[in-house]
Parts: sequence; C-alpha cells; structure tokens
Amino acid sequence: MFNVLRPGSRLLDRLHLSRKFGLISLLVFIPALLTNYLLLDERLRYSAVIRSEISGLEPISQSLELLGSLQALHDLNQTQRATQVGAGATGLEPLRQKTLEQLQALHPDWGEPVSVTRFIKLRDELASTLEGVMQASVSTRQSQLKQTLDQAPALIELAASGSGLTQNASVQIRQMVALLIRNGPKTRWIIGQSRALGAEAFLLKSLTAASSDQLDELSVELESLGNEYQALRQHAELHPSLDAGFQASIDSLATTRDMLEKQVLLAEDLNQPWQPFFDTVSEQLERTLAIEQNILSLLRTQLEQKLQQSQQRMLLQAVLTFLSLLLIVYLYSAFLRLPAQQPERTGSHAATSRAGRSHL
Repeated sequence: MFNVLRPGSRLLDRLHLSRKFGLISLLVFIPALLTNYLLLDERLRYSAVIRSEISGLEPISQSLELLGSLQALHDLNQTQRATQVGAGATGLEPLRQKTLEQLQALHPDWGEPVSVTRFIKLRDELASTLEGVMQASVSTRQSQLKQTLDQAPALIELAASGSGLTQNASVQIRQMVALLIRNGPKTRWIIGQSRALGAEAFLLKSLTAASSDQLDELSVELESLGNEYQALRQHAELHPSLDAGFQASIDSLATTRDMLEKQVLLAEDLNQPWQPFFDTVSEQLERTLAIEQNILSLLRTQLEQKLQQSQQRMLLQAVLTFLSLLLIVYLYSAFLRLPAQQPERTGSHAATSRAGRSHL
C-alpha cells in the first residue's frame, strides 16, 4: 500500500500548499467537466432527434392528404370507366390538378439523407405518372392510377422511418405512428372501393354479379375494420384523448356499411343519381379518417413537450456546471491570497504584542 502511494507523496512533497490544492482541484474538476460535456452532448443529440421527429409530422400529414386525393381520383375514374370517352369524365381533371399540386408541395426536411432521397425519387415518379395520365386510354388510366395508389403509402413509411418516429423510445408514440402507416391506406381503400363500386352501380342502373360479390366482401371488411378500431380504442397503450375520435370512426364505418347494404346491395332499384352516393360516402370517409389528425396533433404535442423538457434540463445542467466552475475559481483565488495576507496578520499581531509590553 505504501509503495503505491509513494510516487504521489513524492510529487506532493515537491509542491507548495497552494499548488497541491490546485493540482487536486484540477484532478477532480477536469473529469467532472468532461462528464458534464458528454452529458450535454448526449442531451443535444436527443433534442436533435426530437426535432427530426417533429419535422417528419408535416410530410406524414401531407402524404395522408395526398393518399386521400389519389384514392378519390382512382375511385372517380373507376366509377365512370364504363361511360367515359377519352378524358371526358366528371371532376377528373380538377382533382388531378389538385393531387399534382399536393405532390409538388411535398418537401422532406428531416435530415436523414437516404430516406430523403428515396422520398423525393418516389414523389417525382408519382408526379410524372399523374402528369400524363389523362392522355392514356380509360383502361390504361385506371391501371396507372391503381399503380400510383399502391406506391403512395411508401411516402408515409419513408417520412415516419426517416424522421425516426418508428424508432421512438415511447411505445405509445410508436403505436400511434404504426396506426397511421397501417390503417390509413387500408381504410381509404376499403371505403373507396365501396364508394366506387356503389356509385358505378347507380351510374349503370344495375349491379353485376361480380360487383355484388365484391360489395359483399367490402361489407364484411367494413365490419372487420370497425371491430379493429374498437380494439384500438380499448388499447391500453393509446392515449385516452383519442377515445372520442375512435368512437367517431367506428360510428362512421357502421354508417358506411349500412348505406352500402341498404342503398346498393338490398335496394329494389338503382335509379338514383350516382353523384350523391359518391359524395355521401366521401363525407363518411373524411369522418372516419378524422382520427388521423387527432393522432398527429397529439404526437406533435407530446414531442414538443419532450423537446421543451430536454432543453430545460440541458440549460439547468449548463448553469450548474458554470456555477461549479465559478465557485472553484473563486475558492482557489481566495486560497492563493491567504499566504500573502498571513505575513501582514503576523506582523500586526507582533506589533500589538510589543505595544502591550511597553505599556506595562
């Protein structure tokens, strides 16, 4: 034990008291300062991750809106495919222009280069397809629209994974993001096909056997989707504030299924105009998907709260580190001043003692 301490003892024996104090202070303070630096750096990285996740919310929201427009464009073209000639179809061109503008407005800014590159490439491919879709034949147009509709959900996945939302430490946040990625496209497709096939039946004034079978399957899928939303509503990991939104989606899915059965599958005739049915189902689709905006709003609130807490802790840590440094410098300066004051105090004390003896 003494052999281990001997080098340190020799070093300290060669130093004055003030230097001994300074050396020990540095040996204590430097590791503490380095530790605080590493903790601050980790906190900065954590804040940067949260900022990236927040920046991914807007592209996700825009991609969901785009997916809705693509679904409407696909369904509108499918509804009128039996009667339209060339590009002549009700509402197709304005909706195509709107969808194209939504595509061009997508700008990823979450910072992860690989996913950003893939996002931009896919966005440009979809825009290129939409630009020339109206010049194609009716059957080719439907095929191209179906292709873009199948590819578009990848934009949501790229935005969620590239911004880091799918890797968030919170199970609740990952569950909500997964709900947007998984249920968003599926819900749009099921209700969209119900809308398109039902409206097509009204347009043709008849329901083919193939369409009837498809609508029967869609009715079952609507019921299954409602049960899925009901299970999600009761999920312990989802935020209680989403309860009302889930209930609204469940009610809307039930209404859509009821409309499909009563107005199309079980109807005595199909002599009504197709547009009111198409528009009414579209309204129900919007009500069903309102939960998505609730989820996005909740995600933004939670992430911004996490970011604020991280910044507050980082500021507190920086202030405490600075005050610790200031206190050490102050105490060390006071310690260095002691040897200079000591002779003065000793001389003053000696003079006082001599004066006292002379008086005696």
